[in-house]
Amino acid sequence: FISALRSSTLKIIDLSRPIPQSNNYLDSEYFARIIGSMLKINTSLTELHLQKYNFSCHDIELMLIDAQFNKTLQLIDLGCNNIGDHGLESICNWIRGKPALSGLILSHNIITDIGARALSFVLPFSRIILLDVSYNKIKDNGIRDILNIINESTSIRYLRIYGNTISSSAEIIERILKSGVLELDNLDVKPYKVDGKFYAAHYPADHYKQRYYNVSQSNLYSQNPTIFAYVDAPAIKPKQTHEALNCGQELIEYRKGSKESSNSDDSSESLESQSENNYCYCASEDKSLSESSTDWYKVKDSRMQKVMLILDKVDYDLRNYILSRMNTDIQLEQAIDYLNKDN
Repeated sequence: FISALRSSTLKIIDLSRPIPQSNNYLDSEYFARIIGSMLKINTSLTELHLQKYNFSCHDIELMLIDAQFNKTLQLIDLGCNNIGDHGLESICNWIRGKPALSGLILSHNIITDIGARALSFVLPFSRIILLDVSYNKIKDNGIRDILNIINESTSIRYLRIYGNTISSSAEIIERILKSGVLELDNLDVKPYKVDGKFYAAHYPADHYKQRYYNVSQSNLYSQNPTIFAYVDAPAIKPKQTHEALNCGQELIEYRKGSKESSNSDDSSESLESQSENNYCYCASEDKSLSESSTDWYKVKDSRMQKVMLILDKVDYDLRNYILSRMNTDIQLEQAIDYLNKDN
């Protein structure tokens, strides 16, 4: 078992919910040391799930003594343990070392406002995209600390906070949603207002486990399989995302309309002429674009050019993320395949 954990080809491992024999006792401290030593030498593991091991704050501290040397782990799931505030402080010290961590799951861990505040101090300096602190003992002050720092400067896009005491802090959630920093589909609570007071109700967000076990949404047959789109996706700027997605919606409507329109030679020539003019505008608007980037605009659809212009002004990973968000529409999926054929 220990040799398997230290394998240089191991990518994802889920050891959650151990079921030891009734006459055996699972030593959480010893197991934490094993996991830590494995993480120290492993150079391939990206996801680790360790739910329901009864880890205490001391166990987590022992684990992270060696785990701090790991450079590949992107997601760690420590849900349903007894980490508490002291254990979370050890995790915060680890995050200060700027690991590759993109997903942190700490649900059901008796964390209070003290731990939430400590976490808020290190989030701006981390790469964390997915944060799950649901079903803890965090009250309004702790929730407010996390929300305020997310609103100011973090890479977090997926947040789970349901199961804590949320009352007045629901107003901050409302403001964050309106500003576009977070999207409701990526949050497990929905704010509402009654008699001038804000409250938060549970919202059935698209949880990571549903995607994790859904093979149809995991590109297992590609050279680089994507299991956790949340972790692989880069930090984004919401305004650019919304602008590009709006253009994508225009593209959907345009392609639907073009199917219903006639295919006369005159209309084809008119569309092609319009595309050429728009291409010249796109290529000249940003002179910093490379030649290969400029060649990317050579398509026959002016709406496509509009989408590509916006996407190419942001980083490459963000463009791929936005394109993946557009894949929900079959017609647009075909359009994206067309856009990427020369890329």
